[in-house]
Amino acid sequence: MDYSNYSVEDFLMDESFQKYVREGDKESQKIWEEILRNFPDKAPEIEEAKEILQWVRFQKRKPSIKDAEQDIKRFEKYLLQATIGKSGKVVPLWKRGWAAAVVVMVCAVGFLYYYPQVITVKKTDTVQNTKEYFERKVPDGQKLSLKLGDGTTVKINAGSSIKFPQKFTLDKREVYLEGEAYFEVVKDAGRPFIIHTGNFQTTVLGTSFNINAYPSQEVFKIALVEGKVQVEDIKEKSRRVQLTPNQMAICLDTGIVASAFDPEEELAWKNDILVFKEADIHQVAHKLERWYGVDITLSKTHLIEKKFTGRFHNQTLGHILKGASFALGFDYTQQGKSIIITGTK
Repeated sequence: MDYSNYSVEDFLMDESFQKYVREGDKESQKIWEEILRNFPDKAPEIEEAKEILQWVRFQKRKPSIKDAEQDIKRFEKYLLQATIGKSGKVVPLWKRGWAAAVVVMVCAVGFLYYYPQVITVKKTDTVQNTKEYFERKVPDGQKLSLKLGDGTTVKINAGSSIKFPQKFTLDKREVYLEGEAYFEVVKDAGRPFIIHTGNFQTTVLGTSFNINAYPSQEVFKIALVEGKVQVEDIKEKSRRVQLTPNQMAICLDTGIVASAFDPEEELAWKNDILVFKEADIHQVAHKLERWYGVDITLSKTHLIEKKFTGRFHNQTLGHILKGASFALGFDYTQQGKSIIITGTK
């Protein structure tokens, strides 16, 4: 067979090539090693197609012809988008420098493993002195690490703010948080550390934990890593729970519930890892807005029924949008910090 005019897409659709990559039996290896010797100029296309098939594992299912056609179109679109370089020229994926981070995107056609480029998140903040308290605000798209007067360290997520005194009092240490932050509290038995978040407060002596309490959310969460904390409703003192490591308090208007939690889902952000787990398009858009400091407008979202699961370490918004658009089935346009996502199904 003549493979001289084969493109990456042709190799991807070749059943013999698929078997060679996925099963790797001796007979298939022998056949494709011989093909590579006969068509050495196709090595780049073969290598790229091989890597893509290794990223994508298709679930065993019987899709309709319409579903299959749509899946193929989205995959072809993904390949085209992923191979456009900054200069506008087509650049094979295998020539790019990728980060050693794994992205898992769950969709109806399977699991996509993708290794994009790395960026760093700026760590700047706004400082405002208000009477006895300092207030530090962290804009969307940024993070901040700081050390308080008692030695306690706090890493603050994007779109959050914290207020704390220049000097703690002799009997307690109080701070006020809106948003999300990870605390490593210095032990001081005589001065409990108290974090106020809306109608709830978390009291600790010395421990490590994460608080997720953005004002726009209906649910506040406190995830305990080390030590022991008490979480209570300041309006209803009878509503309180004590947490032990690996427990999380879920704070609602109706009460506080303790449960186990997924450390990666709750804590990965402090290591610059963006995690989605079975997220719908609205949750994806909201997280991306906060993480990258952009504005996202959604259109025809009723056409986007799939859920998105992914793990992204220090990666660009463009790479995530490309992957999510393939996984969920949407088109998007971007002009600066404004993005429009349109469901296509």
